[in-house]
Amino acid sequence: MDWHGHPGATVDADRLIGLRALAQSSLPRLAETGRPGSHAGRKRGSGLDIRDIRPYADGDDFRHMDAMATARTGKPHVRTFHEDQDRTAMLVVDFRHTMLWGTRGRLRSVLAAELAALAGWRMLSAGGRVGMLAFSDRDSVFQPPRERDTAMVRIAGSLAQAHRQALDALAAGDRVAGVGLEAHIDRVARLVPRGATVVLATGLDDGEGVAEQAIRPLLRLARVEIFLIRDAFERDPPQRNLPYFSEDGVLRWGAFTKDEKSTENRIRALRDIGATVRVIDSDTVLEEVAEELYADAR
Repeated sequence: MDWHGHPGATVDADRLIGLRALAQSSLPRLAETGRPGSHAGRKRGSGLDIRDIRPYADGDDFRHMDAMATARTGKPHVRTFHEDQDRTAMLVVDFRHTMLWGTRGRLRSVLAAELAALAGWRMLSAGGRVGMLAFSDRDSVFQPPRERDTAMVRIAGSLAQAHRQALDALAAGDRVAGVGLEAHIDRVARLVPRGATVVLATGLDDGEGVAEQAIRPLLRLARVEIFLIRDAFERDPPQRNLPYFSEDGVLRWGAFTKDEKSTENRIRALRDIGATVRVIDSDTVLEEVAEELYADAR
């Protein structure tokens, strides 16, 4: 089957670039701090922006002693600082064969690319940097974090090419047992700066507990936002036997059931360890839900 040119099966670089306007309309620009790629978070930390000055307590760092407040009050006072958070987004997009299908609107993989692009444009609108890692069963493509719109133009082209190559490999039957999600997330952990945001667009098709195990170490370094792509078939499967190809390529017949409990448990497990998870249906119209996507920071 020739997938190329079909709007629901194609990651279109022009479409991804065009999401810039949508991203800017749904997010006001954040104030700059004067330090490229970073901003002051609300947590206390070891950044450069002073949070407050308070009396010294056991365990405080003497290097943060405030001489003027100490002299004025006659009691030792220390400065506390905001935690620096790196304003960098790493877009991680799953183009494995488990994402290259769809029954309504578009392939799951196409929406994954569009959601990642929207998140990238939002970060650039906030004055940050954006990088990208897209992976298929066989290959992966990396773009290091960069500033300015040219970063997203590069990423849009890379996503379109990586998706096209993944589809070509699938059509040719050239599928191998590729690297699992855990290895890709481990690579991301080595690439992102501390305090960055990792945006993962996937279907979480690796089995029970795999995603949680992969993402838990990453959460020590970065915020993790997951777009869980769900096809209409998964949301409401037909109640009849249907033909399908098994993992070993054999044509079989069977009924598909909606495993809501398992999905809910996996989402809850990811949220419990600190990841943000948003379930997005593959037939979603981004232009209609862009503001809602980020309304709930859960």
